[in-house]
Amino acid sequence: MNIVSTRPGVNASGQLVLSVDVSKQFLDCYVRLTDSYRRIVNTTPAITSHLSAISQFAASEQLSGLLVACEPSGGYERTLVAAARAAGCTVVHVSGEQVAQLRKVESLDTGKTDVKDPRVIELAVRLGKTQRCRQLPAIYEELRLLTAAADADERTRSRTKQRIITTSLSLFPGYDIGVNRFLSRTGRAVIDAYGLSPAAIVRAGRIRFGRSMRRRVPGVHDRTLDSIYAQAEAAATRLSGAESILVGRMGDLMADLQRIEARIGSLRTGIEAHGQHLQEAGFLCTLDQSVSGLTLYNLARIAGEAGPFGDFNSKRALLRYAGLNLRERQSGTYRGKTRISKK
Repeated sequence: MNIVSTRPGVNASGQLVLSVDVSKQFLDCYVRLTDSYRRIVNTTPAITSHLSAISQFAASEQLSGLLVACEPSGGYERTLVAAARAAGCTVVHVSGEQVAQLRKVESLDTGKTDVKDPRVIELAVRLGKTQRCRQLPAIYEELRLLTAAADADERTRSRTKQRIITTSLSLFPGYDIGVNRFLSRTGRAVIDAYGLSPAAIVRAGRIRFGRSMRRRVPGVHDRTLDSIYAQAEAAATRLSGAESILVGRMGDLMADLQRIEARIGSLRTGIEAHGQHLQEAGFLCTLDQSVSGLTLYNLARIAGEAGPFGDFNSKRALLRYAGLNLRERQSGTYRGKTRISKK
């Protein structure tokens, strides 16, 4: 049996481990080999200077290099990662959830401090609970940015639609044919022609209102127009001077919705174009039309989040990365439900 001993704070590859707890303004750094802590500001010059000093120390100790370990912190770690890569350091990530669990093991309490956290991150490195911080090819980075922008605009669109529904219910109190009616093609035509003003609809009269709607929405049903006009007559008698404010608000919201939908369409086109490029290069599978929901758009979004599928050694590794691996709960005779981990 070969027994190999390693120095504290040095990994199996002979690299000095620098564990870093990242916040918006500061980085709390810990080196177990010297049991030393240091707080530096989260800026490129300060980080570069500190990494240079630690690397020189590692060289003087005849170590093979420097490994920097940190948690993903909502983007605050990007300056550290960029500076570490520029300095030729190896960078790994440690899961925030694992750090939270290991914190209890490391000191047998649930407390959290800026001094304690980098020490716990170093423990996670010793246990091998790290993930390589990958530098994705440009096309994947672009896909991630496009996907993040599309997701943000999707959320904004949902909020804007909810505000439109709330405003439509204020204009048409007691409206009883479904709150989403005014987000349909017919509803948008009513807003475009009359600003969803009950008074304007009533002033036009049923015949002119119907003709106007049919020009905009050929094939619209008479019963739909009858219902909208009847509700407008009822609402016109109940609304006061607030109608003009609500109509103006509705116009602004619809303009916002149109701009957002145009942006989403543009982003979708960009995502599909990147997906097509990856598919032609052989990095994405061809679409199976028999699988519901499997579109080039969705496949490209998955590729943008996962990065090159070749980075994963197995399907199981990819599933674990996505949080789709199964989690079992079993103890003695107890058998809990098996669920996806979502971690």
